[in-house]
Amino acid sequence: MKLAKPQLIVFDLDNTLYEYESCNKAGESAFAAFAAETFGISRKIAKDYLKVARGNVKSRVTGASSHERILYYAEFLAICNGVSDPRFLLEAESRYWSNYFAQMRLAAFARELLVKARLNGITVALVTDLTSSIQYRKLVYLGIDSLFDVIVTSQETSGEKETNDPFELLSERLKKMMNLDSVWFVGDSQFDFPKLFEANSKTYFISPYAQRAHINRNAIKLQSYKKLLTLLD
Repeated sequence: MKLAKPQLIVFDLDNTLYEYESCNKAGESAFAAFAAETFGISRKIAKDYLKVARGNVKSRVTGASSHERILYYAEFLAICNGVSDPRFLLEAESRYWSNYFAQMRLAAFARELLVKARLNGITVALVTDLTSSIQYRKLVYLGIDSLFDVIVTSQETSGEKETNDPFELLSERLKKMMNLDSVWFVGDSQFDFPKLFEANSKTYFISPYAQRAHINRNAIKLQSYKKLLTLLD
């Protein structure tokens, strides 16, 4: 495979630099156990209520806040017993994230790729949906918080990646590089591959964790990040 060396690589975070599903499953299981014990219901019922709660929140909340777990748990209470309980909400959120983080593992060869890119003079950016504070915590936990030149979260804009707003903000923060020749995008969703980003050449790489290889017919599916390491040689 012969590709132009990039001046900029833009990474997604969730399900790109680590596997999301196993982390979310651990967090939701911890929440279900806590809720079942608190309210005397089965874990299955707790999970069913949570699924409905998440759907309700997403139907009325837009942007980064639509991912806030504590909002899901507030809606869960509304469904479960209709009583507000801040102590339950804070404990539920804590249990979800502590178990989520316990499962997080940085993707193989990801650190080496980030380091090699920067050593080669390539600007490395992260553009991610979800709220800023939790995304920063993930980066610190994974030990890669110092390996990006620019970080943009959707909470900094009026919309998520599907609106292209976060990528427009990235462009603003990279004004010194506006005449980009080659840019690589790495992600697990079609929204990680912006068509409107200004660059002469754009190459899209699908994360090893992505469930569907047809996210973008022009994207290259990665089995691991070792492939990108070799492409930077």
